[in-house]
Amino acid sequence: MKRLLIICMMTCGFIISSCHQDEDSLFTEASIVLQGETDIVLDRVQGTVSLTNLNTTQVFTVSSFEGNIARASILRGSYAILVEGTAQYHDASGKTYIRMFRASTDYVGLEKEGHNEAMLNIIWM
Repeated sequence: MKRLLIICMMTCGFIISSCHQDEDSLFTEASIVLQGETDIVLDRVQGTVSLTNLNTTQVFTVSSFEGNIARASILRGSYAILVEGTAQYHDASGKTYIRMFRASTDYVGLEKEGHNEAMLNIIWM
């Protein structure tokens, strides 16, 4: 009887532990944040962000910005990022400027589940 009880308890323990649903998300949310010089404030950005997965060479493109931030839902992995467009900004004196810019990086890891952030410095053209 003891042996049967031990076997039943082991079987129940095995069944309960094997029913655990392990979920590993393939996608992540990425925020690409554009940074200018310290004495300017970016008001509006219009442009295109190209995120190239370095393993699969798949390209994700985003063209909507909220201020200086672009958000995308992408596969988790390593990326090269290129941003090109036009930015409206003002300096400390309040004078408004509109200029073309470019920002890029050859490698950024966007592997975390949930939310990832990449900060890119603007190069004015």
